[in-house]
Amino acid sequence: MKILDNVSIPVVDHCNLSCRGCFMFSPMAEKYYANTSSIENDCKRLSEIFDYVREIRIFGGEPLLHPDIINIISACRINNDWPYTSIHLLTNGVALPNIGDDFWMACHNNNVDIIVSVYKNSFDFYSAILERSIKFKVNVRFNNPSLFCPTLNLKGNSIPEIARKRCRGGCSKWEPAPHIRDGIIYPCHMPIVVKYFNNKFGSNLPTGKG
Repeated sequence: MKILDNVSIPVVDHCNLSCRGCFMFSPMAEKYYANTSSIENDCKRLSEIFDYVREIRIFGGEPLLHPDIINIISACRINNDWPYTSIHLLTNGVALPNIGDDFWMACHNNNVDIIVSVYKNSFDFYSAILERSIKFKVNVRFNNPSLFCPTLNLKGNSIPEIARKRCRGGCSKWEPAPHIRDGIIYPCHMPIVVKYFNNKFGSNLPTGKG
């Protein structure tokens, strides 16, 4: 049986915060909105390759900025063959207090857990988020990030084993940390978003394919 522990689906690259050291380079990112049909196709393709996926992560950037986030949530659940797959939506929580009831219902109906990264801005809305999560019976977890910046060696001569241990984007915590976008599976987020770093600083770090 082929089992994939987790896969991340970045639905936007930009964010409603401008955190210094963001490992997704969101303050530098252009506005990008993943195509819902493409996500549906990606989930379908994963179901053809793997017998089971334990966890799907919907994130960005800030995923709640995507205008079609409700249908994306449904696509991740309905268009795969794994009814018991855990679906986690990762957000900074800023938009949660004022987002529409249909979003909360979509999370409830599709058994989606919301994971809020507690920065100063989202902590201010803690009570409001908790109140709505209780109302709609949606599981919300609050995560306080302890590490928050990428490690980049612009010379490109890092020792791979050491570089992976120092990676603060998830590879050292979740092994592996595959990301999927437009039919391509990447080993992590960096090949997808490093183009924004290149554009900002005139560097030439490889973007690569999956």
